[in-house]
Amino acid sequence: MQRPIIVLATDGSPGALAAAAWVDQHLASQHPLVRIVSVIGVSSFDAEYPLHGLVIDGTWLESETLREAWRRAENRAEDAIQRTLGQLRHCEAVETARLEGASPAKAILDDAKRHHADMIVVGRRGHSRLGTLLGSVSFAIVHASPIPVTVVASYPLWDSSVEPPQTVSHEKG
Repeated sequence: MQRPIIVLATDGSPGALAAAAWVDQHLASQHPLVRIVSVIGVSSFDAEYPLHGLVIDGTWLESETLREAWRRAENRAEDAIQRTLGQLRHCEAVETARLEGASPAKAILDDAKRHHADMIVVGRRGHSRLGTLLGSVSFAIVHASPIPVTVVASYPLWDSSVEPPQTVSHEKG
């Protein structure tokens, strides 16, 4: 029997780490191949490293500002992957990938298709206008995915008295 393949998307947020903990708790007994993916793209660094005042043309693509922003995005993706790995204590088969793409949802969906995934698991950040229900990336994945998608919140939406799940943090060293 072939292992189920689960694409676990991460950006290192509390929702993404809660999704990883959920996979470990609820799916590890099925012995899946868990494919941790983190997306690197303009949208993954523009909020932290604004590019105000730059003219977006051919020279911008070769600018030191863009190279530095891209390096920062790569570092954040690697950090997110490492923190997510810390949540998977019972999963035996895990692989990681940094995906490139302007649209995180499309990059995740394309990866799931390319690897014949059986399920996609994402955390809910809730930074969009859909905020309290789904984030824009999780909404786009749920809307477009031909396979099951599980969206995990970092805290129960229905009970504000419940503490968010504990996550493992890793110090760089």
